[in-house]
Amino acid sequence: MIEILQTMPPGVLGLRAHGKVTAEDYQDVLLPAVEGALANEEKLRLYYEIAEDFDGFELGAMWEDTKLGLRHLLEWERIAVVSDLNWFRRTMKGFGLLVPCPVRAYTRERIAEAKDWILEDGTSGLVATLEEEEAILTLEPHGQLEKEDFHQLAAKVDPFLEERGDLNGVLIRAFAFPGWDGLGAMFAHLKFVREHQRHVKRLAIVTDDKMLSHMPSLAKVFVSAEVKHFPAGQDQQAHAWILQAQDQKQPN
Repeated sequence: MIEILQTMPPGVLGLRAHGKVTAEDYQDVLLPAVEGALANEEKLRLYYEIAEDFDGFELGAMWEDTKLGLRHLLEWERIAVVSDLNWFRRTMKGFGLLVPCPVRAYTRERIAEAKDWILEDGTSGLVATLEEEEAILTLEPHGQLEKEDFHQLAAKVDPFLEERGDLNGVLIRAFAFPGWDGLGAMFAHLKFVREHQRHVKRLAIVTDDKMLSHMPSLAKVFVSAEVKHFPAGQDQQAHAWILQAQDQKQPN
């Protein structure tokens, strides 16, 4: 069965799956809930939790799930799923490649984090934080990257580089690579990397995504910085590793 969570605010649909989920659950419970929410909202966020007593999806339910997701393809703003089932989290990551919105999958021990993310003020594109004292730039993508994201990033970073010369490092925190919204964004990204990579001493990538975790070996071809991968949640370790680049230059 599918339980509708009544504690979610307008614009957020919360679901919890119990026992065996059937096609009727989608037709009689979920579809009316989605249609009702979209009657008052242009975009809808989805929080989907798999309960501990979950016993699987019937084949018909999986088909209804796919139809529902594709029917409202452009109306999802962000999707968070919570499950201890590896296959379900992998499936949702794959689904995230088909929809133009961020999709994140969490284990049950990270329920609070999932709810915080689904309820927070959403920011699409690229969130950049420059710690000027430590010369560290933190980047966190939220949704597909746009050409304007890199123009804004250059406007933030270039004055600092003109004054200080280099960054100790860049810390990229990402659930998964979100992709670009078009070729213009991809070329703007490549241009930014080409023009700025020589000013970066270390690049730390904090993620559990398998594709991004292999980026250090690929990045060595394009950047001169030292590159290292850290599992999700190890921001402090990544931050400390970047600062070692500064410490190594200080006299004994």
